[in-house]
This record gives sequence, C-alpha cells and structure tokens, in this order.
Amino acid sequence: MSVAPYVFLASPSVFAALFSHLPSEILGSVLIAAVVILMIGLGLSPFTSAKGLLRQTLISQVAYQTLRGQPETILANLRHLRSRFWQFWLAEVYINGVLTAIGHLTSRLGEWLVLGLSIAINIWFTAQWFLVNLVIAIEDCNVRQALRISRERSKPHMLTICCTLFGTGVLTVPLYLLAFSPAIAVWLAEKQDLFPTLLNAESLLHLILALGLSIILTVLFHTLAIPLWQSIKALLYCYLRSSKLTST
Repeated sequence: MSVAPYVFLASPSVFAALFSHLPSEILGSVLIAAVVILMIGLGLSPFTSAKGLLRQTLISQVAYQTLRGQPETILANLRHLRSRFWQFWLAEVYINGVLTAIGHLTSRLGEWLVLGLSIAINIWFTAQWFLVNLVIAIEDCNVRQALRISRERSKPHMLTICCTLFGTGVLTVPLYLLAFSPAIAVWLAEKQDLFPTLLNAESLLHLILALGLSIILTVLFHTLAIPLWQSIKALLYCYLRSSKLTST
C-alpha cells in the first residue's frame, strides 16, 4: 500500500502552499481553526479508539458464545464489556508500541530483508497477543494478565495461528489496495505537475479529492473486514481454550 499520498499531505511545504493561496485577512482564522480541530482530534482519539475496540470485542464475544452454544443478548454483553472499556485500549497501545519498536529496529537492515523480516516478526508477535481483548472480556482479568494468558495459550499453536493470520491477511489486503487505488492513480498521474514547487493548485486538489475517496473506501472495507477477523479470533480462542481444558 502506497504511503506517498500521506507523506505528501503531511509535508509542511504542502500546507504552506495551501495557505499561501488564502487571503491574508482570513489566514489567521484558518490557522486557529486548524489547530483547534487538530487538538480536538488528538483529544478524542483515545476515546474513539477504545470505543472501536470495545465494539470489535463485542463481535468476537458474541461469536464465541455462539460457538459454545451459550449465546447472550448484545445488550448484556455490552454492559459487561463497558467496565473494561479502557483495558482494551491499554492493551492495544502496548501491542502497537512493541510492534513499532520492532519495526524501527528492523528498518536498519536492507530494504527487501526489512520487508520480509518485518512481516514475519509482525505476524509472530501479533499471533501471541491476538486474543488479548477476548481474554479480558471472557476471563475477567487485567491487561497484564491477559497479555500473559494470550501468550502462554498461543505458544503451543503458534504455527497454526500465524498461518491463519497470514492467510486472512492475504484475503483482506487486496481490499485495502483497491481502496487506495484512486489516490495511487492520481498520485502517479499528477506527481510531475506537483514537483518541484508544489504550487499547482489543480493537481493538488485532484490528489486531495482522490485521497478523500480512498479514505472513505478504506473505512468501508475495514468495516466489512472486522466481522471476519473477530469471527476468526473467536474460533481460535474457542479452539485454544478447549485444548487447554483437554490437556488439563
């Protein structure tokens, strides 16, 4: 997936080019509004992330209960999960922090080696903690305990889990590539006009519109992929928990 459009829009020179076309009498107001919107977005980000993780966990918990033949109502599950609202977010922050640190370390290696190694390491660590949120929801434990339980329970079945995650990723990644195809196509078509001054307003507008469309498609496809991932999580959790009970 190309990150070039994001890098381009995040460049200070791009915003300088955009603001240079604004009348001086409204430039200050636009800058203040942009800062306020950015601060609001950053402030709401933890809450919205936690809310999304709670909803995803709700899907996997309902799927797990259905597999066990012990379904409960969605409202009952939701009331149960709300008391663990921030635990899901804290677990996600920890896991993403570890993966980011590992990605930074592997970035020092060669380009193709980085790609293959990063994917393998990412899948390996994701497999260890793939079930964390469901462990928190089902087993009434805190974040530290859930990370340990998920790792210990997944360890004997790492190959199975890694292959499952890789196979599901192969199925879903094309959706995201398709979602970003408008932004990638416009970037490739317009990049000659955007450089070196970045002052071609028409090309810049085309890229922004294409990126907006790609973001909408990404959100749509991600929403469609979430039930698949959470159902797989419920299936794996049911399998691993049954294996643990059988072994004991």
